[in-house]
Amino acid sequence: MLDAQWMVQIYAYDAEDDPCIGTGYCIGNGLILTARHVVLFDGRHENPRLKLVWPEQKFYSEVKQANAEFTMSFTDEDIVFKGNSDFDIAVILCPKSTPFNPPKTNLARANPKPTTQWSSRGFPRAGKEGSIRTDLGISGTIQGIHSPRIELNTPVQVNQENGWAGLSGAPVFVGNELVAVITEDFKRLESYLLSHSIPSLYKEPAFHQAVGILKQASIEEITEKLCEKLIREIEHTFKSGKIPFPELNKVLQLDIKVTNSEIAKYLINDVSAGKAIGSFFKLATELEAKWSANHPELWENFLTDVEQVCCWLLLKSVNPDWWFEYESRIVNNDGITNQFSLDNAAYVEVIISRWLLKLPQYSLNKANEARPSHDFDVLLFDAASQDASDIQLLSEIYKDLRRGGEPPQNVEKLLKAIEKTARSTHQDLGKPIYYLVTQEYLELLKSRAWFAEAEMQLASHLQFICCDFKSDQTDHNPCSEDQDLLLEKIASILRMRNPKRQHNA
Repeated sequence: MLDAQWMVQIYAYDAEDDPCIGTGYCIGNGLILTARHVVLFDGRHENPRLKLVWPEQKFYSEVKQANAEFTMSFTDEDIVFKGNSDFDIAVILCPKSTPFNPPKTNLARANPKPTTQWSSRGFPRAGKEGSIRTDLGISGTIQGIHSPRIELNTPVQVNQENGWAGLSGAPVFVGNELVAVITEDFKRLESYLLSHSIPSLYKEPAFHQAVGILKQASIEEITEKLCEKLIREIEHTFKSGKIPFPELNKVLQLDIKVTNSEIAKYLINDVSAGKAIGSFFKLATELEAKWSANHPELWENFLTDVEQVCCWLLLKSVNPDWWFEYESRIVNNDGITNQFSLDNAAYVEVIISRWLLKLPQYSLNKANEARPSHDFDVLLFDAASQDASDIQLLSEIYKDLRRGGEPPQNVEKLLKAIEKTARSTHQDLGKPIYYLVTQEYLELLKSRAWFAEAEMQLASHLQFICCDFKSDQTDHNPCSEDQDLLLEKIASILRMRNPKRQHNA
């Protein structure tokens, strides 16, 4: 949440020896976020006399400005992220500690939705009183997102002529998340501001390095929220009473008196996903002979709850370090293609479910292997040819989404029909439709003349995902465990619904 006491005035002198004042915001661990052009700009004095001032701190007054408690000089070497022509963002590391301790700010991992309410504060010239500037608040709605830029609409007429110069570098908050930094006003529109998206910076290694000291705390916070969600969901499933807890406690080697809540916490906090799923498989094998033939309804209900718990456990297997690196790219993907380096393509269902915080769903294919459960979710276009016509390529998607039917023989009509069905299905299921494709097919798709229009119509509703892509962006594996073994354990649980066959001697 935006807190005025952590706002910073940033001074830099220009070639005319006049002080230029911009806005910054403390994001924790001695780091200050601002716009690049506040500290690095054309026409800067050869001795810019860079300075930080905390005028909103308690007991601050103009008389005390010279006190080290409220002011701090810094140099270009302290600008640990300098941005570039595409990223008008800078991060300053305070060269020494302050007597006050700003809390860690929640940096947004995903862009806000259009029409969302935002708020900000800064030190524009309009806030000048006497010889000092006081902070002014401003708010409005998100007007548009053209990554890395976010357009901000406000009822205030914000431009230099109205005294709003100095707002550059001001933080843009949506709720308790810092989503962007104001960079400039629109030259032609009086009630619009441009800002730079924070989520767009997560793909920048230099930004990661600059805020690296915040990384571990962020990973721990993200992981904690996931664990809380999983414990709640598993507890909810346990409440149905379909899983016999005395037998489960025995398999888990827990005290017979532990509660359902304690079992859920144990499964999430104390054992790996693979070991936890393996325990449920062991329990199922022990109960199969007693229940499957004699109590079929009891057996079916038991398996339903076990499958649900085990699939929730899969989300725990996503590598937290990998998720920190990739979450922004997944969440903010505004196209219809995506690429992951996976050992088992079916694991992509876990990644997508981790993003949506929804239950991963698996079924068995003809080879009795685990695959994402919905019939239309996975389709391998391995027969696609460079000579395939646009109508042929789109018709395959059309027939798969609509389970048959005669596709229109017009690209524009085909796209419109596909978009309508994809949007409706996504809306009903709460999960985008995705097709697993090869790298060759992905390139073929992108080469088509209709691809740009398809991206605009289908973005967020449909995804073509390539899983044989080898990434060099991170050393982390998407899964903290063996993907093949983990999905085989899920398959073993799903196979329990099939009667065990007796072999003749």
